[in-house]
Amino acid sequence: MNLEEALKAVHDRQTFLAFVDALLTAAVRDGGDSEINPRTATFLEAALAATADYEGGVDFLEQPSWKGFATFLHLGLIYE
Repeated sequence: MNLEEALKAVHDRQTFLAFVDALLTAAVRDGGDSEINPRTATFLEAALAATADYEGGVDFLEQPSWKGFATFLHLGLIYE
């Protein structure tokens, strides 16, 4: 599934994370040769890893909300 198809398919937690994974794949594949910011891959890797670690606790993406999305973005900045 390409990036555009993944974006169109987003409707729940699983498809959102699949889209982020497709975005990460595009960022890594394209490296610095595209319009994708090269730091995007590091940011998305951190956000996905943090989300995976959260699965044992409160799932902030289970009930989609602006707060959950903001939490996902914030984790991309702070997770190591």
